[in-house]
Amino acid sequence: LAAVPCAAIGATEESANTAAAIGSSDAEDPYAIEQEFVDLDGIEEIPLVGSDVDLSEDYVAGLNMMAQRTHPETKLGYVDTVESGHVLMVTKPSSVRRVLMSSVQHFLGGLRPPSAAFFGHKVLFILEGKEWLDLRNVLKKSFQKHNVKLMSEDMIWAAEGFKTILDRYAATGEDLDFMRAVGAFHLSAIGKVSFDYDLGCIERFEEGQHEIEESFEYLLEELPRRAYAPDWDTQNDFETDNPDNREMSKFSWQVRDVIRNVIEERLKSIEAGVQPRGDLLQKMIDVYVEDFPESRGDVDLLTAELGDNLVEIMFAGYNTAVPTTSHVLYFLAQRPDLVARARAEIDAVLQGRVPTVDDIKQLKFLERCYMEGLRLCPPASLISRQLTKDVEMDQMIIPRGTRVWLPACHIHRDPEYWEDPLTFNPDRFENKIVRGSFIPFSDGPRNCAGRNFAMYEGITALVMVLRDFDVHVANDYDWTTIYTGFGLRPFDFNTARVCMRLNVAPRSDK
Repeated sequence: LAAVPCAAIGATEESANTAAAIGSSDAEDPYAIEQEFVDLDGIEEIPLVGSDVDLSEDYVAGLNMMAQRTHPETKLGYVDTVESGHVLMVTKPSSVRRVLMSSVQHFLGGLRPPSAAFFGHKVLFILEGKEWLDLRNVLKKSFQKHNVKLMSEDMIWAAEGFKTILDRYAATGEDLDFMRAVGAFHLSAIGKVSFDYDLGCIERFEEGQHEIEESFEYLLEELPRRAYAPDWDTQNDFETDNPDNREMSKFSWQVRDVIRNVIEERLKSIEAGVQPRGDLLQKMIDVYVEDFPESRGDVDLLTAELGDNLVEIMFAGYNTAVPTTSHVLYFLAQRPDLVARARAEIDAVLQGRVPTVDDIKQLKFLERCYMEGLRLCPPASLISRQLTKDVEMDQMIIPRGTRVWLPACHIHRDPEYWEDPLTFNPDRFENKIVRGSFIPFSDGPRNCAGRNFAMYEGITALVMVLRDFDVHVANDYDWTTIYTGFGLRPFDFNTARVCMRLNVAPRSDK
């Protein structure tokens, strides 16, 4: 590392584009990145803050502990890891932003082998360089505001189905696992918006887990066990024929079978002369068929080539938007004053309607509630990057190739940037937020491509509950969160399972 004046860096980070963030243009291969470990030992401004051992019992608690040990001025430290060598921990918002604006390279560590075994090697969050950029451009266009707007009718359809679940439990008085219900809503919405396909998750809610839900729940339980296992074989060997690997393969193919049905139905409709709408599925089919004309009409080939990313698209929101929406409602259920404000806004803006995309920008208080849930329970507790260019932090040049951790679980609750950080206070978002202190969707060129859709879906779910129902936390529900390797999910100590048990009743003030 070299000490340099801040002014020598310039202001390029503020306007960094994706091409620059992928890699330096003067490299022989601009998309390659050095695999050698960067040595961070012996630098006063970057103290040792911990090791793998500190993460073994409680991953998030370990991250928070190490973040608190960073240098008081630079807010930097390094973690000594077995697999990735020295990893730079960055907690100062200005430095966080520089990393995210300048680098798009992931490093997933132990998460990569089980993720690739379940999803495949060609999904967006595993790909790097030009392969990542090309795929992201296809996906991002499908989830931009003007495209999601065209799909408002699909979200409304899914929301009305979601309400049938709420009606049923309001009539019986039974406790509802709200996260399961939101999961069914999410899968229904993403299936219609992205594939124009009814996955049947809402209709089959009372029958137990849908096969997609069952597969995803398996992954979220199995992934941390495999990713953070102390032995190499458990963490990396997904080829040997053994019970663990057969189970992984079973659930991976179980969800792909659903995708095969989706693609088969689309191809049949095209063959019958039905003009497909320009949804995500059709965009991906068109791009692939243009490059490989022999795949036209071949359901097996298209499933093999496109299925991985179609599965991952469903999983991305299932793992992020679903628990976030559940956490927000949990916090609101304990604050009748905030519920009253949310209802007043819902009633005034919507007058009984399900929101469209255009309505969301008028539901400003609900949006702040959702953002506060993202702050307190970030979907990704840890964001990792490998620097694809030298980055200046506190008059030091951090070299290209350095592996970096950005602990959102700490950054979002840092009292230096958040007053009374443990309190659920949506009104804090009325004020300007320090860039880099709030990163639930990451930032920069590799931010969340589905952010607009996630906000629309989450706020719509809150509207469907608060508009027509009173909601209370179940009497014996003991809430905490559990880290899955991808993010935080609600957990009930009393039943020792991942869930969000709430009680819904017809709205009393109507």
